[in-house]
Amino acid sequence: NPPGGSWNGQFAWQEPGQFRGDSTNMPSWGGWAWGTPPADRVVNAGFNWFEYGYPDRWNDAAVKQLAAGGVRPFAYINTGELNTGFGSSTGYNGANLGWNPDFPNSYNVDMTNPSWQTWLVNRAETAYQQGARGIKWDVAEPRIAPGKTRQDVNNAFANVMQTIRARHPDMRFVVNQGFSIANARPDLVSGIQ
Repeated sequence: NPPGGSWNGQFAWQEPGQFRGDSTNMPSWGGWAWGTPPADRVVNAGFNWFEYGYPDRWNDAAVKQLAAGGVRPFAYINTGELNTGFGSSTGYNGANLGWNPDFPNSYNVDMTNPSWQTWLVNRAETAYQQGARGIKWDVAEPRIAPGKTRQDVNNAFANVMQTIRARHPDMRFVVNQGFSIANARPDLVSGIQ
C-alpha cells in the first residue's frame, strides 16, 4: 500500500483527502432522515456522498469516520425556513414570509436579509468544524420577499455559498428544489436532489 491512503469498501485505493465519487458525473448519494445509523455501515454500503442530517445530529467522530472511509459527509441546512425550535439563536431579524403548512413550527424567511445569511454561513462553519465537507441545502427555492426578485434571492444565496467556499474550497453543495440557483450558478452547485 502506498503510504497515507487506505482501501475503501469497493476495493479501490483511496488517497487521503479524496472522496469516492468526486471525480464522477453522478456519485452515489445516501441520506438518513431520523436517528443515527452506524457510520461504518454507511461506509460499507458503498455511498460516495452521504447526508447525515443537522450539523449536531451525529457526533464528530462518526462524521470523521465517514470521511476516513472515503464518503463525503454532507450536513443538512434549511436555506429558506426557520424552525422556531432554534429560538433567537439564529439572530434572524427579518420578516416572517408565511408558515409552512407541512411543518407548523417553521416559517419562511427572507434570504436577502443579512442576518439570515450570517446564520447560514455560521451553521455551515459549525458543520465544517465537525467534519462535513458538503452541505445539502433544503428548501433551496426560498420565498421572495416583497419588493425583491428571484435574482435578488439567487444573489444572496450565491453570496452565502461563495463566503463558505472562500473559507473552505473543499466544500460541495447539493440543493433540494434549487433549480433557480443551480441554473444561475452552476459553478457553485454540485448536485440537485
